Amino acid sequence: MPTFLVAIRDLPIDWVKFGIGALLLLLPLPLLFGRGVQYRELDRTWSRFVGPVFALPWHWIDLVRSFGATWLLAKAVGLGWVVSLDHPLPKRALALVAVVFCVAVFVQTIACKFPDSYHAAFAPIIGIVAAVLPPIVAGLALISAVLVALGFRSAVAFFGALSVAVAVFGALFYRAWPVVAIIAAVSILPLLFPMLFHRDLVIAHRRLGSET
Repeated sequence: MPTFLVAIRDLPIDWVKFGIGALLLLLPLPLLFGRGVQYRELDRTWSRFVGPVFALPWHWIDLVRSFGATWLLAKAVGLGWVVSLDHPLPKRALALVAVVFCVAVFVQTIACKFPDSYHAAFAPIIGIVAAVLPPIVAGLALISAVLVALGFRSAVAFFGALSVAVAVFGALFYRAWPVVAIIAAVSILPLLFPMLFHRDLVIAHRRLGSET
C-alpha cells in the first residue's frame, strides 16, 4: 500500500462521519435549483433583492446542509468549541478537513446555472463558520461581516470582512490557531475564485412575478 494511503488510514478520524460529511458538503446543490429561481449580479442594487433571496427555500436547505456536514467533519476529527492544551489538535486530520472545505467551496461556487457566472456561496460559508467556531466567535464575525457589507453597500465585501473578523475574534476568544487560520482562509475563497477566473458573482433568488 502506498505510504500516503497508510498515513491517511492511520489518522485519528471517524471515517463514517467524515465520509458522510464530505459527501454532503461536496454535493453541488446550486445545480438542483429549479424553474422558480432567478439570478442577480451582486452589484450595488443587491439590497433591493434581499427579500426574494431570503424567500428562496434552497438557501435555507443549503445552510442546514452545510452546517450539518461541517459538524460531522468536525466531530470526525475530534474538533470541538473548547480546546484543551492537554490534547493537541490533530494537525494532519485538520489539513485533510481544510482540503475538503476548499474543494467544497470551489464546487459550490462554480456550480452555477447562470452563464459566465459563479454562485455566491453565502450559505456554505456561514454554515462552515457557525459549525466549527465557538458561538461567540462565529456570531461576532458574522455580524461584523454583515455590517461591513451594509456599510459599503457591497455584498461581496461580506467574504473579505468575514475572513478578517474570524482572524480577529478567533485570536481573542479561541485558542485553536490552526482552526482559525483555516476558517479565515476558506471564508474569503468565494471572493477570490471569480477574480481568478474572471466570472461575475451572482446570487439566486425567488422568481419575481413581474419578470419572465
